Amino acid sequence: MSGDPLAGLRRLLPVLFLIILFQAGFFVWAVWGGRAGAQPALRAVVAADLAVTAVTAFVLWRLLGRRR
Repeated sequence: MSGDPLAGLRRLLPVLFLIILFQAGFFVWAVWGGRAGAQPALRAVVAADLAVTAVTAFVLWRLLGRRR
């Protein structure tokens, strides 16, 4: 058993960042390609969700990067 209880979370952070990048890329593709043009409210919700998720992941990355 590891002495660091946050080691599992540190291993999952790169996966979380890859998922966020994939979602952001898909969102940009949908907006730029005109596939999401008829639903501006949905675009705002998805953009806000991506922003909050990215900020949360960044904060986790900064907090988990510190050794105690």
